[in-house]
Amino acid sequence: MHDTIVAVSGYVFPNEIHVTWTIMIVLYPYITGLVAGAFIVSSLYHLFGRESLRPVARFALVSSLVFLLFAPLPLLLHLGTPERALNIMITPSATSAMSGFGIIYLTYLIIVVIEVWFALREDLVRLAEELAAEPMSSEATQTIRAVMDLALSLNGLPPQTFEIFSKFEIAGPLAPLLLYRCEEQHLSTILELFDGLCSSWSLLPIKAWDAAFQAQGNYLVSRLDDPQWVLANITERQNEIAARAPQLAPLICRDFSPLSWEELRNHFTSHTSEGINMDAGGFNPFRPAYSELLPRENFVEALMRVFDAPFAAALSATGRASLEKEQVLTIKDVERRHPDYFAKAFGYAVSELKNGRQ
Repeated sequence: MHDTIVAVSGYVFPNEIHVTWTIMIVLYPYITGLVAGAFIVSSLYHLFGRESLRPVARFALVSSLVFLLFAPLPLLLHLGTPERALNIMITPSATSAMSGFGIIYLTYLIIVVIEVWFALREDLVRLAEELAAEPMSSEATQTIRAVMDLALSLNGLPPQTFEIFSKFEIAGPLAPLLLYRCEEQHLSTILELFDGLCSSWSLLPIKAWDAAFQAQGNYLVSRLDDPQWVLANITERQNEIAARAPQLAPLICRDFSPLSWEELRNHFTSHTSEGINMDAGGFNPFRPAYSELLPRENFVEALMRVFDAPFAAALSATGRASLEKEQVLTIKDVERRHPDYFAKAFGYAVSELKNGRQ
């Protein structure tokens, strides 16, 4: 450009200098054209009901999102200092065309992401329900592998970023099967999935754990028809899970032996209660809602909040209670602050409920 201008003398008219565009500038309108076209195809079905476009509507929507994510890349590569591109967003100007384009681009990207979420959310629910119904199907195996790969590639992203993780409670054995089928070095990573969700491993239904046990057994038998090896393999993995998350032992270990009621109560009064901040108080969300199903104790409310949490979790896991968000968050808080007591009390409560004694 500099050489061209230097070579010009006298008056210059707009059509007298031709500046050749590079391939990067040519690629930009090409990609944005693909974005617009794919989005229009998708919208003709989702918004205007053109049934003839139904087979390609969702593919077109996802394609639009993918191309949209890469649309600015040719412009950035064409810039001499691409690291300064964010300046148009940090210091916007009402008279800047580039700044206006950046705002429009981000707005459009948000709209497309929201539409993708609404369009595919139904599929995620259906996928979770199908996996719960047929955990041994080839589609279920592929889903488990895909969810596991996603879980292991979060790299700091919160699990709630992806809708599939919030469907664990209705996906039957999906979450437990992740524990059974991941490599041992990834167990801790999989166990951390519920840290960012409004749920907990201990709140998954016992039926889901039993279904996962059966599905994993059938899966291993299909690989090697040796029942003793299969049982040893599953038992080893169950012990590995229980070593990292003791509260799950009563849900997965067949030889789990709980404390007696006297031992559990003594543990709470002599150990756990000492670590509870009485000055902080704390509303107990489990009473009076489940007073009839919880142990008859009369500690102060701050203590009862901690005391009741594992028993409420056991009621939920056995299908005897449906917890509200505040109750779930309280259980997660007690599980994190008092893991030893929670594991012992949860194991006692689950064993009692399984045997019909509570």
